[in-house]
Amino acid sequence: MKHKFFYISILIISLGILVLAGIKYGLLFSSPFKEDTGIKTINTMAVSRSSVQRQNPEKDLIHSASKELRLLTFNIRHGVNEKGEESLDAIIESIKDTKAEIIALQEVDKFMPRSRFKDQAKEIAKALGYNYVYGETINLLGIKYGNAILSVYPIVEHENTKLYSKEIETRGLLKAVIDVDGVLYNVYTTHLGLNSEERIRQIEQIKHIIESDSSDRIILMGDFNEEADTITMQQISSMLVDSIEMVDSDIEFYTYAFYSDKPNTRIDRIYVGQNIEILDHYVVASETSDHSLVVVIISHTKTKEAWHL
Repeated sequence: MKHKFFYISILIISLGILVLAGIKYGLLFSSPFKEDTGIKTINTMAVSRSSVQRQNPEKDLIHSASKELRLLTFNIRHGVNEKGEESLDAIIESIKDTKAEIIALQEVDKFMPRSRFKDQAKEIAKALGYNYVYGETINLLGIKYGNAILSVYPIVEHENTKLYSKEIETRGLLKAVIDVDGVLYNVYTTHLGLNSEERIRQIEQIKHIIESDSSDRIILMGDFNEEADTITMQQISSMLVDSIEMVDSDIEFYTYAFYSDKPNTRIDRIYVGQNIEILDHYVVASETSDHSLVVVIISHTKTKEAWHL
């Protein structure tokens, strides 16, 4: 009887934690607004797709050993629209339209009531015919929430690192090693916290991980919840290249509306290793998520060793 009472007590406590987390973070039922100091932010649908003209048109004649590789980062807001309605099919179609080959997704649910108990990463990957890995940042009795990386190319290994977090909604850095025609890319994605103190610690962790990565093909994508020009984010930009830096354009490429009825901040970004050539960068409005899709095209060049694979 004592054992039975113990297990019943554990179950009641766990359910209590789940309910509290659901109320605070909208894990059980969807909220159309992003939580941050109690003030609402408004859905963004005002960013128009505008692929900028490349700086070097002659590079369109790509050598036979090179090809374009299309990257995408997208915070899908757990696959619901501004009314809180489950809309994963619309999310999938918007991803398909970009024709991205390596994709980083944030706010991805797994068996959450608010998103109809779907395994969202699995369903998106299945619809695209892609490989995928999932990195949970929350796990309450098997109900999960986190980040995902999808790829048309094989994913040979992956690792999910928990980042420093003060809140119940913890954060993580998901890594996938992707084999593109015999060349390995180390691809990372993250979704940083809303608290500035958290982000300082989280970015320090990411900086240490990137510094320890010996690969010369590194890609970091995600929702950083912070502008690119802050002192904190300069720790990342000192090692990797913010894709927008290579674009000769006056377009702002905003991705999120913060205290505004139209996009006014660029918190969703893609960084690449300094030896990776960036060909294009553009933003696509989402009719479902409160974040826009960020697409970057890079030049993939095989190494001499890969030519013989």
